[in-house]
Amino acid sequence: MTTKVAAVMLTYNVEDIILRSIQRVRPYVDYILVVDGKSTDNTLREITGFADKIVLAGKDCKDFAKLRNFAQTQVSVNIDWCLHVDADELWTEQFLGRIREIIKEYPDACSFRFPRENIEEGKKQKGIDYQVRLVQRSMAVWKRKVHEIPYHRLKDRPLGIIGSPDCINLTEHTITHMQRNKDIRDNIQVRWKEIAKPKQGERH
Repeated sequence: MTTKVAAVMLTYNVEDIILRSIQRVRPYVDYILVVDGKSTDNTLREITGFADKIVLAGKDCKDFAKLRNFAQTQVSVNIDWCLHVDADELWTEQFLGRIREIIKEYPDACSFRFPRENIEEGKKQKGIDYQVRLVQRSMAVWKRKVHEIPYHRLKDRPLGIIGSPDCINLTEHTITHMQRNKDIRDNIQVRWKEIAKPKQGERH
């Protein structure tokens, strides 16, 4: 049976960058789910025709772990693996083209960890961070509101621990993070906080 892979994307006001990211992964995955934080720009218009399903985030839109867990419940029922892709990231076609082959190579793994380089205003920044982004849908539970990380559903420990058979480090497949300028990032953070506030009469 062929392994089914979905790309999961969380979006908010990313009309200027979403198209290149979603177009890159579209040919290689079976399903694309977008959870949008009620964008006020043309983000939804840009992704129409590329995403299989678009869901608007609820009042927990500031809790990114809850958003990722919610997203994993919203993909098609036949999906085995979820590739969590940020709108400002580019994945290599070398990796995407081999994604199912790589999963098959490591039958005991339930997650994969990737190096990520940061590019800001066309310049490569110092340092590389590492992200667990490809997870087996039935085994990954995300925790922490921000800088969220996946945990093993049964073992209740973080995935991505070096040396663990649960997670494979794919050091040869680097994610490129195309950082937006500081003013755009600050404006988005302010807006996320605004839409996350409970409305009058709602409980915290």
